[in-house]
Amino acid sequence: MELNIFYFSLCLFLLLFAIFKGFRYLSSRPQFGEVYSLKETKERYAKYSYFQDTLFKPFNVDNAVTLGKFFRVIPGLLKKKNARPRGIIENLPFKFETAPQNSVKITWFGHSSLLFQFAAVNVLIDPVFSGYASPFSFFGKQFRYRHSYDASDFPEIDVLIISHNHYDHLDYETLFRFKDKINLVVTSLGVSKCLISWGFDEKKIVELAWDESFEYADIDITAVAAKHFSGRNIKGQNMTFWSGWIFKWQGKRLYYSGDSGYGEHFREIGEKYAPVDFAAIECGAYDKLWADLHMFPEQTVQVAKHMSAKLLLPIHWAKFDLALHSWHDSIERVLKASHENGVSITTPKIGQSIRLDEVVKDAWWKESL
Repeated sequence: MELNIFYFSLCLFLLLFAIFKGFRYLSSRPQFGEVYSLKETKERYAKYSYFQDTLFKPFNVDNAVTLGKFFRVIPGLLKKKNARPRGIIENLPFKFETAPQNSVKITWFGHSSLLFQFAAVNVLIDPVFSGYASPFSFFGKQFRYRHSYDASDFPEIDVLIISHNHYDHLDYETLFRFKDKINLVVTSLGVSKCLISWGFDEKKIVELAWDESFEYADIDITAVAAKHFSGRNIKGQNMTFWSGWIFKWQGKRLYYSGDSGYGEHFREIGEKYAPVDFAAIECGAYDKLWADLHMFPEQTVQVAKHMSAKLLLPIHWAKFDLALHSWHDSIERVLKASHENGVSITTPKIGQSIRLDEVVKDAWWKESL
């Protein structure tokens, strides 16, 4: 009996040791990135009201992953249908052309990856072109696209915007390829540590708190509130911040929501910065189990109204399977809500460049249902 207990204890110890070593090895891989130490984080960010002890907590949001939440998701996973397109999404190849003088051009690359071209100034937002939204290529694969995108498709990037450090917004492989083309990075508090660990020059990184601004080539870039969370592994949850963004240039205003649950902060942003000429607002990856973290499509339209947006581009969909709803549910619901609320909406193909005021009514996703 004593011998059996000894062998059982030994096997359990070895199993736990192997799990520990495996976790340490995986956490050391570069794609996980790094965060500032607890001491550094407190020294850098304790002055902000939404930083408490060692974490960013601007809202009373419970983003903890618990066993109970996991079991509540299982029924939805079992009933889930049409999680991915049946066919290939007929996106367009990207052919870079400078925007005409005194004009703005927008290109959406699926999910939340965007290029804003303010005449000759190129602002790239949350690019994820690796083909997956996770630390591993075999997990979180994107839908099938006819054409892929890479750094070779782009000229020099004047400003890279990173809203927060989740894998579907901050992608190691993509930034590794783009790094030498990027002149400046503007991002949320704390994200600089991850970028520095990937070889970015700290002198070329600007971190902004909410309602702080930075001017680049006459473009005023302002970080604004979002109701979300951060983290790339078990370590470092909410030790970096997250933001939406306002861009002001030659009398024009553009809004990028980043990721956010719906809340009063949108009304407050609208009071400060509306009206906006163009709003790229998330509409996908929602569920009542995490309604504090991602808004529903009908709320997307309500946010556009808070911003008095002249034109709405729904984003954060059509690339990754990140929730329990069908892959096309979000666009169909946001279209219905926009028509009911008199909000002008544009639905260009992925990879299609449009003008700031260009309304595209193309139901391209129906070809891949």
